[in-house]
Amino acid sequence: METTLGKSTALPVSHYWGMIKDLDDSQKLELVTMLVNSVKPSVAEDKETTHSPKPYTVEELHQMIAEGELQFAKGQWQDSEEMFRELEQEMPANV
Repeated sequence: METTLGKSTALPVSHYWGMIKDLDDSQKLELVTMLVNSVKPSVAEDKETTHSPKPYTVEELHQMIAEGELQFAKGQWQDSEEMFRELEQEMPANV
């Protein structure tokens, strides 16, 4: 069974093509318009459920910088050599 965008269909796509291949251009355009309009609600729902990162305010950025500076002053930091050493230990050797 053929699939459409990873979803299994009741009939193979070739079946549907057989039904529409002889339509004239205006009929095909009308069909496409109907199909697009039928998926608009689900596309809108998908956009609503997609979580994009919330932008930081200037105050939040300043707060994160202040926290980082405080950690650095307390000696709670990691230099790049130490970070890369840890990454090498975590990564497989066959890379």
